[in-house]
Amino acid sequence: MATLESLRRSSGRNWMRAILLTAALLFLSFTTLSALPAQAARHASKSDCSECIDTSSLKNAYDYAIGATRLWNEKPYLQGQGVTVAVVDSGIAREKDFKGADGRSRILANVSFVGEQGASDHYGHGTHVAGLVGGNGASSGGAYVGVAPQVNLVNVKVSDSKGMGSTKDVVAGLQWVYEHRKQYNIRVVNLSLDSSESESYHLSPLDAALEILWFNRIVVVVSAGNSGSRGIRYPPANDPFVVTVGAMDDRGTASTNDDVLASFSPYGKTQDHMAKPDLVAPGTNLISVFPDNGATLAREHPDHVVTEHYFRMSGTSMSAAVTAGAAALLLQAQPNLTPDQVKYRLMNLAEPYGYKSLKMGYLNIYDAVHSSTTQPANLGLLPSHLLQTGSSPATWTSVNWDSVNWDSVNWDSVNWDSVNWDSVNWDSNYWGP
Repeated sequence: MATLESLRRSSGRNWMRAILLTAALLFLSFTTLSALPAQAARHASKSDCSECIDTSSLKNAYDYAIGATRLWNEKPYLQGQGVTVAVVDSGIAREKDFKGADGRSRILANVSFVGEQGASDHYGHGTHVAGLVGGNGASSGGAYVGVAPQVNLVNVKVSDSKGMGSTKDVVAGLQWVYEHRKQYNIRVVNLSLDSSESESYHLSPLDAALEILWFNRIVVVVSAGNSGSRGIRYPPANDPFVVTVGAMDDRGTASTNDDVLASFSPYGKTQDHMAKPDLVAPGTNLISVFPDNGATLAREHPDHVVTEHYFRMSGTSMSAAVTAGAAALLLQAQPNLTPDQVKYRLMNLAEPYGYKSLKMGYLNIYDAVHSSTTQPANLGLLPSHLLQTGSSPATWTSVNWDSVNWDSVNWDSVNWDSVNWDSVNWDSNYWGP
């Protein structure tokens, strides 16, 4: 039978064990939370906020790096609601990451301008791009969420299952966007593609088509290409009006302090002496939605398959998609901004980043949204010669967008039969480790 003294000693030992166990559990809990980015720790649960996005499982560093997660979970909870982005690419597969809270698809329209039946994605590139713009992470338990996870999408398919397409098909797709922009509230169009012909933006039908969209209040975001230091000389990246985006390597971390310019990301002057890209955004080893139909890219690059529904890809195609999603958040916050004002915000509210003699800004959508400037970009630029219907060249100098009658800048402004058509491609993605 235990004595009173032995019971006291036993109780004391148990009490000390309880204290040590509690301390260990608190330490482990703190360590786990501190390993997450700051926003993830603060928003690890959405139980106290029905409009927030649970970021406790989020693995995409780029969402943190550009400040998107802060916009999701601070009033007014910007997640792309009500804004539509047109993805002009290889199609978008109907994955559940593109559904809304009501279970309905957020892909408002599907159109195809290639010979293949239907507008689904059998190549894989377009779905990946669309996921970076607006995937909601439904198939990954919230691990891989796009920049604007409640944005609406329009699927404009202009390339086939081999990633092949023609400029003529792309321009036809852009004309469809122009004609349906009001019906679907298309405010942003993303083109993550390259032309195969190096030519002045004054001669390119692709650049002319994009300028028409720009002058009709659609923000155009394009990839810079993946040619490294050889410069930016291929449409549509060389057009001075549109937002051309280069790629950063975010090193898989939320902090931008360790980020570097991706080796494949080009920079320099175009043949028309314009400095490009306009800004940079994460574009290396980004994981996004992928078709579960055995798409071409999965067969060609099986080592980049993450799960049945997700794929890892690098390239300025990815950084353009990240920026297109960011532009949607900005337009949700301030829908009256013109494309020139959006471009100014994206460029001038970006984090300063200098590389050699080129000064570029690193996308910071949080600061862009919280700015009040209405300053426009692109002042003094000369629109494409293909849009000039009069004897005197037009110069883009108007500060007040509404003071110009843009009805004269439409699809019929261009004699499309007089231009030369080349091809476009999606096979220049960077397939590094």
